[in-house]
Amino acid sequence: MVDIDGSGNFYAGGGASIASIITICKEKGLSGIEFMAGIPGTLGGTIRMNAGTNDRGIMDAVSFIDLADASGSRRIGKNELEYGYRHMALPTKTVITGAGLSLNVTSPDDVRAKVASFIDRRRNQPKGLSSGCIFKNPEEGSSAGYLIDKTGLKGHRVGGAFVSDIHANFIINDGSASSSDILKLIEIIKDEVKKQFSVELEEEVIILA
Repeated sequence: MVDIDGSGNFYAGGGASIASIITICKEKGLSGIEFMAGIPGTLGGTIRMNAGTNDRGIMDAVSFIDLADASGSRRIGKNELEYGYRHMALPTKTVITGAGLSLNVTSPDDVRAKVASFIDRRRNQPKGLSSGCIFKNPEEGSSAGYLIDKTGLKGHRVGGAFVSDIHANFIINDGSASSSDILKLIEIIKDEVKKQFSVELEEEVIILA
């Protein structure tokens, strides 16, 4: 479900893909989430972890979210939500069923140009099966990828999972990795970064038990 008014207010269901929303924004000339171009997933999923770039997250454009849980459904305004870098404080067993985005009306050409710029930046990211960046950047200032690189773990493998040689914050599945391979590799990375730099890496991905 998608609903747009003439003022840049955009509503989409939680299951709408970010790719489809970006396509509509390009067609309608709606600016504000071009930085999400090339990020996989659904609107609900990206809101759940406030996905985005190092300096912006999808919550910068969200005006409200619709939720459903065992008690029913409700709408929560942005000012009632606690969120931050790759973080959204929502109870477990809560489903994001939709969200409102507050976007700026501009020309389709302007939006297409901005989207193309972000897509170009991501062309150099590792190819293959991955869930994107595994760890959040630590508050200390260094990026997670930099710290992992300096440990010498690029290329380190557990079963079918290995640390990318291109970007150390990516774990690549060669097609045969099990979830336990990936979880073991995550723990090895965390242990090595803590041992060498006294930094506790925190997962950016959400691991479902």
